[in-house]
Amino acid sequence: MDNYTATGLAEGFIEAESEEQVLEAWQHLVDTGLAWQLQGFFGRTAASLIEQGYINAPQGAESCQHSTFLMTTSTFFCHGRVSTIPSCGWMMSDLT
Repeated sequence: MDNYTATGLAEGFIEAESEEQVLEAWQHLVDTGLAWQLQGFFGRTAASLIEQGYINAPQGAESCQHSTFLMTTSTFFCHGRVSTIPSCGWMMSDLT
């Protein structure tokens, strides 16, 4: 699957043939890192799909004590937020 098709299926401007095809598109976006580079909707949705077990975390993903903590190159993801700071404590105030 190419990046354009994956993005289109995930966002809905390309009609999917099945739910499996949509999940394949989301997995592609995670595997290529695009989920963390596009609009926030993509990262938040990808994180939710990972946490629910519908798709897999990218290679090299780690867990923190709070939730999924994905490390891709120098970008860190925790609680539906992306940061270049290698810690998830900076966003705890967002949860209260």
